[in-house]
Amino acid sequence: MRQSQLFTKTQKFAPKDEVSKNAQLLIRAGFVHKEMAGVYSFLPLGLRVIEKIKDIIKEELSKVGSQEIKMTALQKESVWQGTNRWDDEVVDDWFKTKLKKGRELGLAFTHEEPISFIMKNHISSYKDLPIYVYQFQTKFRNELRAKSGIMRGREFLMKDLYDFSKNKEEHSQFYEKMKEVYMNIFKRVGIGGQTYLTLSPGGSFSKYSYEFQTLSTAGEDIVYIDKVTGECVNKDIVQGIADKKNLTEKKKELQKIEADRAVNIDASCQLYECEPWQILKTVIYKTEKEKLVGVVIRGDLKINELLLSDLIIEKFHLAEDDDLEKASLTKGFISPVGGLKGIDQWIGDESIKTVRNYNTGANEFKKDYVNVNLERDFKIDKWGNFAVPTKDFKSLAGNKMDIKKSIEVGDIYTLEYKFSEQAGLTYKDEEGEEKLVFMGSYGIGIGRLMGTIVEVLADDKGIVWPESVAPFKVHLINIGEEKKAEEIYNQLQNAGVEVLWDDRDMRPGAKFADSDLIGIPNRIVVSSRSLKNGGVEFKKRIEKEGNVVGIEKIIDKLKHLS
Repeated sequence: MRQSQLFTKTQKFAPKDEVSKNAQLLIRAGFVHKEMAGVYSFLPLGLRVIEKIKDIIKEELSKVGSQEIKMTALQKESVWQGTNRWDDEVVDDWFKTKLKKGRELGLAFTHEEPISFIMKNHISSYKDLPIYVYQFQTKFRNELRAKSGIMRGREFLMKDLYDFSKNKEEHSQFYEKMKEVYMNIFKRVGIGGQTYLTLSPGGSFSKYSYEFQTLSTAGEDIVYIDKVTGECVNKDIVQGIADKKNLTEKKKELQKIEADRAVNIDASCQLYECEPWQILKTVIYKTEKEKLVGVVIRGDLKINELLLSDLIIEKFHLAEDDDLEKASLTKGFISPVGGLKGIDQWIGDESIKTVRNYNTGANEFKKDYVNVNLERDFKIDKWGNFAVPTKDFKSLAGNKMDIKKSIEVGDIYTLEYKFSEQAGLTYKDEEGEEKLVFMGSYGIGIGRLMGTIVEVLADDKGIVWPESVAPFKVHLINIGEEKKAEEIYNQLQNAGVEVLWDDRDMRPGAKFADSDLIGIPNRIVVSSRSLKNGGVEFKKRIEKEGNVVGIEKIIDKLKHLS
């Protein structure tokens, strides 16, 4: 393509309200146009990148037997009633509209419910399973904030895949394959080295799931990475081993003292001139069966309630002041020392084993215990790792953990029977018994992935596209020598090499700056100087200097670039 025919123009500056690097560069380079916060139009260069990302995904999904479909974005209420996700109180990011006669419709933010109903027409026997279908579909989410450029949009293109299996075992086999498929996709689009399979919360689908996180300072997530094993865990569920503190100290005599202090950790530290980790902290929770659970943790750490839920099987919430009063518990001075009749169970975080001679409440108003020690002075009924790790924690394998910001580029969920049950999606097994279909879902935001590539690989000059998704393979620039440049342009096209020829009448410096901003991976410069030296100047986008290479040699080389 001749750049003079490309209607988009580069810009020196991005819109003032655009704070994300990916959108700033993509707008300036002419890949996207910002319509409003979280809504972007894709221009010719941007669309070429999107289509190449889609092609890679299609190729990888075809290897595991997936079939492409396309569902409607417009949704009717009845399909979503079974899961209660039509209710704005349950899902608060719906875009909804009305037909002229008043019937309410929604613009889909996902498609688990619709695909379940569709499959009722096509699944009846175990012989029909498994089935794997996917689509590239525009989703709509009424995001409260949309400040991450094309990585968090209110309207965005998504690849969503759904698997329909006979049972958990069959689903699990496909689920494991999809982990490999996703990593292959991220490797092929150029961010494999920065992307980790990450254990994460399952959201509304399941308690835990896996997501794919790409390390980036622009990320909204935080992950913990074991530097030895490479295991990566989302901050919301990460577990670790707390650092040992003063275990070499001798156990001192337990004392009860007057404690004229406020009811918080800082006040205790000020009174005893100690660090927060020297305080034994107790938090009281109330279960749905009206039981009180005392949760004990080191004073410098926070409780991860999602992990705590593995230990408290029932639903629970923080006990209120009235609950404490009824159980004769003194707020701000509660501790497990001596045991308390009002507490049904004591749960302890492993971190409390790392300290001797704690300071804590004495279960009386303005009374504290000092020199409190585990086992001698209090006991725990059940142990767990539910502290939010700090930089001093080690992984459960005992290795140092890196704490990094990251961007979620994909997720895979086990849905079990949540959607098949509400849709009545069943099949008859070999014995003729009717059973529910076991489901899973797998998502990748296409624009989000494109934006992540920009965030991770761009430099101070502009975008740096990998060969696999670049809008063109070669940026051809001529400085004079237009006839020779046109000859090379035709040779490249005839060889099947995608080329953008900057044939504009502009200063060389402006052409080179635009080339760096646009980020095409290979640049060929035709000039009188290069021709005198026996060829053209060839330079990769990531290189500082180019080299003069013979024309035939460079064309042959470019034909074989992936």
